[in-house]
Amino acid sequence: MKRKVYVMLQLCMVFLIFTSCGGANKSTSAGLQTQEKSDNVSEDGKANAIKDTAVVISVDTENGIVNLQSVSTWQDMMLNFTGGCDVQNKYGEIMSMTELKGGEVVEISYESSKSKLYSLQISDTAWEYKGVKGPEIDEIEKRMVINGKNYKFDNNLVIISEGESAMLMDINEADTLIIRGIGKDVCSLYVDKGHGYVRLQDEEYFLDGYVTIGEEVVKKVTAGMMLVVPEGNYNLNIQKNGIGGTKNITVSRNEETIVDVGDLKGAEIEQGAVKFNLTPKEAVLYIDGVQVNHNELLTLKYGKHKIVASADGYHVYSGTLKVQSVLKELDITLKSSETDNGNTTVTSGVTVTPGVTVTPGITVTPQTTQAAKVTGIVTPGLHATPIVTPQVNIVSSGEEGTGDTQIAEEAANESSDTSTNTGSSKIQVTAPAGAEVYLDGNYMGLAPVSFHKTSGTHTITLRKDGYKTKSYTVYLNDSSEDTTYTFSDMVAE
Repeated sequence: MKRKVYVMLQLCMVFLIFTSCGGANKSTSAGLQTQEKSDNVSEDGKANAIKDTAVVISVDTENGIVNLQSVSTWQDMMLNFTGGCDVQNKYGEIMSMTELKGGEVVEISYESSKSKLYSLQISDTAWEYKGVKGPEIDEIEKRMVINGKNYKFDNNLVIISEGESAMLMDINEADTLIIRGIGKDVCSLYVDKGHGYVRLQDEEYFLDGYVTIGEEVVKKVTAGMMLVVPEGNYNLNIQKNGIGGTKNITVSRNEETIVDVGDLKGAEIEQGAVKFNLTPKEAVLYIDGVQVNHNELLTLKYGKHKIVASADGYHVYSGTLKVQSVLKELDITLKSSETDNGNTTVTSGVTVTPGVTVTPGITVTPQTTQAAKVTGIVTPGLHATPIVTPQVNIVSSGEEGTGDTQIAEEAANESSDTSTNTGSSKIQVTAPAGAEVYLDGNYMGLAPVSFHKTSGTHTITLRKDGYKTKSYTVYLNDSSEDTTYTFSDMVAE
């Protein structure tokens, strides 16, 4: 009898063990497809570890906590880690959690019930773009163009700025981004270098003149303007009618830099800044017989300068540049020596020879049909006028071509972008009440305020004494309807 009871007990134990394993398997198969239980059962209890792909939001090394967002469920996770956590870079090399940045796409192993992270490795299948500025973003279609390639994103896109989560409208075209994703999906935007603000003081003399800040900003001076500028050190140049000067400034992230320009109104400008863009890029540039680095912003004295550009397989370009005021860019595209023809065309009433393109606001008068294509991208209010030449001389293939371009200043409208006027429709900013409202750097009034709507991408900046200045990037369509923005309360300093 005792033997029979003992056998029955053994059978019951086997049954319980069998049903227990079956239950565990059922739980695993019911999980998300991108999450997996670890195949290895180790002595430290990792049998219940889940494998997943996630995006790093923040790392608190002092308290041993990492904030992640699962790519499979898009849920936030706060996981604890210790010095025993296995942390590796994408090459499988050991790294520290202090080296981990927000926005990284990682492969993790963790136990949900214990909120414990066992291992983390930067994904070797994720892609990464560094140094991205102004990616093309379509919030409606959820598309993003990066370096000419199309990607998609959704409402779970992770955006990190200064260690905190942010929104798309917090990203400014002045920011430098690191963008990461998998396949055609964008997983995260990380603001690697942000922006600050520059306000001019005692600027009345320079109203309707121009201010330039490094190579980043060229704007017509308006009363009470505030400029959004990438953080860094710059030369600020301001001038009107040939009078002005330069000051060195430092712009810090999310902070205001006030620049008093009143002491510059008596100085006489004797030099201007010129940025050359040469095609092909390997072309060399000589100014007044001296080779220069055309990849840098160049400072030239007022007056005429002889410029020569050349590259193997292209005709040499030779011309005269007359510097009289601020010039942002001058593009020179050399003509291939293999594509000559002798025809002359007429564009917008201007006679142009092959290889020479006339764009709005700039006129180029060459002395040969073999001259380079020259276009000028100049500051708003500036245009190029030709130095008079008596005729166009035809030279044989392979000979040097010449051309003259004179840069001059003239009153014009401030904006040169391609935004569309939307008629009588308006933008309304209703909150935060009492905040100064700026549109693309120009002061519009105190909230609540309304002003004319123009389609396109714009920056709305809010400022109020005692609070941190804040800017938002907005995308306005070309509909005739008014657009209203009620921004959140500003953060006290």
